[in-house]
Amino acid sequence: MSRDLRRGLSAQALAVAMVLFAGCGGTKTSDGVGSDVAGCPTADVRTSEAYIQSCPQLDDVIAGECPNMPPDPCAACPDTGYCKAGHCYDCSEEGFCNAVECEDDGNPCTLQRLDPVSGECRFVANDACREPVQNLVRLYREAQAHYGLWLESQDSGEWAASKPVLGEQLTLNEGWTPISGSCCKESGGPDADGDGACDPDPARFRTVTWRALGFDISGAHRFAYSFHQSGVGKPGEELFSVHARGDLDCDGKPIEFVLRGGFRKYANGGSGPLLTLTNKLSSPVHLEYVAEDQTASQTAVPTEWAVTQFLSEARQPWPFDAFSARVEDTVFFRHFEALEALARLHAGAVRYYSIPKAEVGAPGCMVSVPDGPLLGQLATFLPPYKGLHSDITPEASCCSGDWSPDADQDGMCDMHVGQWTSGAWPSIGFKMLGGQRYNYELNEESGAGFKLEPGVDLAINGRAWRDPGCDGHRASLAFRTPLALKDGSCRPVFGMNEQVIADIEFFPLEGDGHSVVIPAVRAMEHPLWPGTFSFADFPGWWSTLDVAAFGRVFEELDNVFSQMESSISSYFAENCAFPDAPATGAEDGWLSVISDACCWTGNFVFERWDGRCGPFPQLWSDPFWTALGFSVPFRHRFAYGVKLLPAGTSGTLVELEAVGDDNCNSTPSRFVRYGLAQKKPDGCSVQWLQGWHIEDMFE
Repeated sequence: MSRDLRRGLSAQALAVAMVLFAGCGGTKTSDGVGSDVAGCPTADVRTSEAYIQSCPQLDDVIAGECPNMPPDPCAACPDTGYCKAGHCYDCSEEGFCNAVECEDDGNPCTLQRLDPVSGECRFVANDACREPVQNLVRLYREAQAHYGLWLESQDSGEWAASKPVLGEQLTLNEGWTPISGSCCKESGGPDADGDGACDPDPARFRTVTWRALGFDISGAHRFAYSFHQSGVGKPGEELFSVHARGDLDCDGKPIEFVLRGGFRKYANGGSGPLLTLTNKLSSPVHLEYVAEDQTASQTAVPTEWAVTQFLSEARQPWPFDAFSARVEDTVFFRHFEALEALARLHAGAVRYYSIPKAEVGAPGCMVSVPDGPLLGQLATFLPPYKGLHSDITPEASCCSGDWSPDADQDGMCDMHVGQWTSGAWPSIGFKMLGGQRYNYELNEESGAGFKLEPGVDLAINGRAWRDPGCDGHRASLAFRTPLALKDGSCRPVFGMNEQVIADIEFFPLEGDGHSVVIPAVRAMEHPLWPGTFSFADFPGWWSTLDVAAFGRVFEELDNVFSQMESSISSYFAENCAFPDAPATGAEDGWLSVISDACCWTGNFVFERWDGRCGPFPQLWSDPFWTALGFSVPFRHRFAYGVKLLPAGTSGTLVELEAVGDDNCNSTPSRFVRYGLAQKKPDGCSVQWLQGWHIEDMFE
């Protein structure tokens, strides 16, 4: 039986013992000694049962003056002892009366108790083990979730972390926390009040490893903790160990508990449970115990017993056992908002870049191949390309404070739709329609100022920031996706042809540079992921990403612009000229429709409040439209117009324009297509660019 852990109960155990002594006064055992169920004596009476029965008067017993009796065999028991049936029992260990002849059960987390009736030993759980057991099991589950992100090699069957792109590979190693390795004031521990426990300090666990695991302790604690990644991802071999060290009586001789973990041996298809992100590690059988004055474990605590005694949820293990990760142990739970938002942000950006652009200086993959020569010819007339860029939104942290965007002081930035109407956000259709804990930013790498990988035309970077402790030490999640010409448009450069979700990197501590890769494939297969469309329902290309706004908008634009291009091309080929352009200053001109788009603001074009115009034949009664024989015979969300501008000495730039406010928030979008009309010896024709000029696509 290990005695140092029992002695280590120190002042805490002594207080418990004093309470037990105070409540023992009324009960008598068969030997006449007052006792409670724990077997603690209540008085200085040390008289054997035989001596009492042979003494005629109780007063004589108390006075110790029974005549004609041999010496009492219990008289030799020390003041701290306990006598039963002529045997002395040792009660020296701070009130816990442990039978001298009880055999050690080999479990350092049990205490020996003497049954006051039967005189037999029994064992009860030592509450001093509760803190280290609970925290080590929690740490093991968090490690289970962390290493569950690793990917398995189909060749070797070994597991390995994905290599970061933005940060440096993180290996989980953390020395003693606190750094003194002790919570005792005498050993330099952070124990200002001298109670033998580490005082609460939110900064204590603000390190890369603890944040990567999601581990911290908010209150006081008596043990110090450490984590060591001691191996590689080979099934059946040790990968890591977690440690708890405590000096419970502050005598400079600590004890230590250790849990060790590694990947299951049958990780590559053998027999056993179905492996998921939450249970790839084997469940430990023993909790190692290193006693005082020992350098290695010589005894152990069965984990099944420890979990049953000290973890409240142990009787309902889920999903497999106490050492499988729970929802709250995963990075998906801790950073749900950021992961879901970054998935939407990435999808919107990929969708935006998949649309060819008719803009000067656009990255190569954004220029349709047939447009190349004509773009060069019209370079002086076309708008310049502007890369996507949005500063951190909102600019201030979401922590509560005097200048925080958190008016209701709930620790979240308040909803403010207007902050998403500038920069890149309207172009990719990204906004947060509710409170948020993270700040977001998006930037594009393109042009001569960036060093891109060979064959890459541009790259997009998205990031979510948060200050979890509101103390200026931020964490972030980020992605970087390179894009290149693929299948005729700008596509992400990924190993999986239909993979449109980015691998996201988690940076636990700003300024450190180490990151943990959250593979997209892990997010999509994660059994605990709540099923947001952003991760779960992206099976294909950008055309499937937004079945609502994106498809609705371009279905109409493609239809109407195709008819306009056909009508204009036919008229010019036949007449080598254009009719006079539509009036743009008159009240009945098409610009009067543009001013209100097709939203209800008192505009006469409405029949129903559904954000669509017409159909009204009078809208197309201008001589320009009638000459072309063009109209829009169905209800539509955009107002349409045409501009004719000189393009050199022998050409005319034809600009088709659509303006609309799809969600009727008074911030319209603008879509433009271009064509070059030329008179040539072999006839007159209009050559149309396939690319677009778009402003605020999803205002």
